Amino acid sequence: MKVFISYSVHDSEFVKQFAGALKPHVQSLTYWEDNKELGEDSWQSIFKWIDEADLVLAVITDKTIERAMAVGNEIGHAR
Repeated sequence: MKVFISYSVHDSEFVKQFAGALKPHVQSLTYWEDNKELGEDSWQSIFKWIDEADLVLAVITDKTIERAMAVGNEIGHAR
């Protein structure tokens, strides 16, 4: 199974731990790592990862709700 994780960059540490626990159980796992810089081409990559995923997981915390634009775009695309 191919999995994409959508999340707020403010939750990066949690997502890294979550991804580490999930990774041995899936074929591939993709998420936007905090060492990358967003740009126009970034959305093409993110949407490609979503299109190729069998499952899109959205991590929703208080930080996500405060700054939900990017996660909202990803969930909207997945839909």
